[in-house]
Amino acid sequence: MPPTNPPARERRDGPIPPGAARVLLTGFGLFGGYETTNPSWEAASVLHDNVLPSHEAGARSIHITAVKVPVVYSTVLSAVPSFHASPPQITLPVSNGADGRLPPPPQDGYDFIFHVGVGHSGALAVEQLAHKTGYVRKDVDGELAPPIHAQNHPSDQKVLSKNPTVDRGFGKGYREFADELETSIDVNGLVAHLKQRGHKHVRLSLDPGRYLCDFIYYCSLAESHRSRPAGNPAARTKVLFMHVPPIGDPCPLEEMSDAIEEVIRWVCAATTSSLTT
Repeated sequence: MPPTNPPARERRDGPIPPGAARVLLTGFGLFGGYETTNPSWEAASVLHDNVLPSHEAGARSIHITAVKVPVVYSTVLSAVPSFHASPPQITLPVSNGADGRLPPPPQDGYDFIFHVGVGHSGALAVEQLAHKTGYVRKDVDGELAPPIHAQNHPSDQKVLSKNPTVDRGFGKGYREFADELETSIDVNGLVAHLKQRGHKHVRLSLDPGRYLCDFIYYCSLAESHRSRPAGNPAARTKVLFMHVPPIGDPCPLEEMSDAIEEVIRWVCAATTSSLTT
């Protein structure tokens, strides 16, 4: 039998449902090659302040907050730790379609933080891991990622900040974390589920690209580890990154938004199951 379609998402009109799973969804702003629109934000923003009603006994409804992240290393480093705080602090723009309103963040933190960026044509790419170092491309402000080994003397630091041959990524404040961090989400299971739901153009990926997509993913995975008890991994905020292709190559925008919604439903259902078994 084909899968049963879940209830349609609804724009919130009233309080957030009690007990709802809380999801923070991010897309990126403009950068080289995408000077007018970024498909990741176009696909994510339509879900802002939406409620996904539960369609199974015992399941929670889901509330989504969507924010747009500039393609800027320093913004990621300042914003992402705040996403994982309890309560979270959100200072970035939300969807214009909701009159810019920011729903009240959950006091105990988000259940799931889902980052989306634009990638190569051909398929949705669900990313398994993120990298600590190797960031060599400048962001939209023309700035490089921070040097791994910062210098104490201000003049040395200034030279390092402009030297493109210096190893860059996550140094001070992130030294305790491994060179690669992996999501705790079953990416293989998720990809299989998406295909079963009719999303043919989807694959697992092991290379987020060592640009802002990889950078935000590593930062978010590290902050999830930092902000939750080490002895209780199940209590950590789930973190995932997915690349969407350029619009229409091959997926239309609506299909990409539907796939994002399906990922959110699947991850939240799996998280609820792990906490109750």
